Amino acid sequence: MDYVTILEAIATILCVIGVVYGAIPRRIGIYYLIVGTICWIAFAYFLKRWFLFSEEFFLLIINFICLKTWKNQGIPF
Repeated sequence: MDYVTILEAIATILCVIGVVYGAIPRRIGIYYLIVGTICWIAFAYFLKRWFLFSEEFFLLIINFICLKTWKNQGIPF
């Protein structure tokens, strides 16, 4: 198992945890999604999958906007 496969597995696990916490809703879920998205960006970069890279980059921006919105609405950590 190489480091890219491990990175993919970590990204998947973090995103699943983030979605579960996001459904509750809790802000910690957005933090998990942000870290998972950064792992996906690294994964796409190493494999030179530029569409996935750009998709995850824009998703990262949306996650930061969501985090700010949830924080302003008083969603608990």
